[in-house]
Amino acid sequence: MANDRSHKYQIFIGGTRRDLPEVYDRILTAILEAGQIPSGMELWASGIEPTKETVLNHLRDCDMHVILLGGRYGDIPDGSDVSNTE
Repeated sequence: MANDRSHKYQIFIGGTRRDLPEVYDRILTAILEAGQIPSGMELWASGIEPTKETVLNHLRDCDMHVILLGGRYGDIPDGSDVSNTE
């Protein structure tokens, strides 16, 4: 990350948190300790439906994207043949 602390980066954390909770939490903590803004489906309000469009809109607003790949594929939304993680 740049040395300019006046800019806050929004960092999207993507992946299947259920199989990598400790890794997810460490990444989230590192982002917060660096003074940056984490984003990810687990951090959204409970009423937000994670559609492909919603995920893409959040990704467009982010400066960086960290993806966690583990043993789980991720939930496949209705009307799709791939998971949001993919």
